[in-house]
Amino acid sequence: MSKSEIETLKLAAQAAGYHVARVADDGAALLIEGIQESWDPLADDGDALRLAVRIGISPGRCFQVVIDSDIQRTGVRHTDRGGKYDSLQEHTADPYAATRRAIVRAAAEIGRGME
Repeated sequence: MSKSEIETLKLAAQAAGYHVARVADDGAALLIEGIQESWDPLADDGDALRLAVRIGISPGRCFQVVIDSDIQRTGVRHTDRGGKYDSLQEHTADPYAATRRAIVRAAAEIGRGME
C-alpha cells in the first residue's frame, strides 16, 4: 500500500470515528483500536460497507452512490455541508474495487474537513 493510500485510510478512519493504533506490520492495512482484524476498506467489502454506514452514506442523506456501467464509473457524490464533491472512480474489470475506493475517498474528504 502506498503512503498516499495509508494517509487516505487514516483520514477515512478519522471520519468514521476510529482511532488508528498503527499501520499493520506488512503495511497493507491499518490496525484500529477496538477492532481485532486489520482494517482495509480499499480491499475488504465488509470494511467498506461498515465505513459507508459510519459516515452516513445511505439513501436520503445527501450522499448518492453512483454506478454507471455504460461509462464504467462508480462513485459517491456528497452535497452536504455547503460543499459538493465527487469521488468517482473509473473501473474496467472490477466495479467493486472502484466502489470501495469511492467510499474511502468520500470518507477521507470528510476526515480532511475535520482536521
